[in-house]
Amino acid sequence: MKRKNQSLNQMDETNNLLLRIALETKFNPADIDNVLKVISATGNSSVASTILLGKYEEPKFLPHCKDCSRKVNKTFMGYDPFKCEVVYTYNSITNKQAWFKVGDEPIEENIVSSKHYSEDAMDEIGYVSDSEDKFKTFKENYTWKTWKSTISDVINTHYMGVDEWIANQIQDSDDQEPEFDYEG
Repeated sequence: MKRKNQSLNQMDETNNLLLRIALETKFNPADIDNVLKVISATGNSSVASTILLGKYEEPKFLPHCKDCSRKVNKTFMGYDPFKCEVVYTYNSITNKQAWFKVGDEPIEENIVSSKHYSEDAMDEIGYVSDSEDKFKTFKENYTWKTWKSTISDVINTHYMGVDEWIANQIQDSDDQEPEFDYEG
């Protein structure tokens, strides 16, 4: 392990020397220590170095990213190279859920209870069971399902790592199939 740390330290020293030499081609050699201080004070010294050397290339971003179960219409807004983050907007998905009899279609007319906890739902519908485990028999006869999903009109802003955005970006947001049914 000690030998590996020595190798890493030597590599760091070599990289620092190469960076110093490269910067001397762009800046007054007397200013290099101050330039290195500025580089090390940034959130991403590698990006800062390549920008100062005129060699920085911004990643290629497509305007849309795959939807997920709670966020749709993800749209690229900007990129912070020092944080390696993408800023994007999206619309939230709101799911309405309720208890239904097993086998019933999950539509509003078939809702038995909208109380989330099974005990509250049993109380609301007056569920009685002779079984010692009334929760088990309740869940054998009733199921908690989403019956309606809507897309909010509110546009939210959030951040995502560059690698994640690039891995999930898509050519055109109209090409993707939603992973769930929604109304909105």
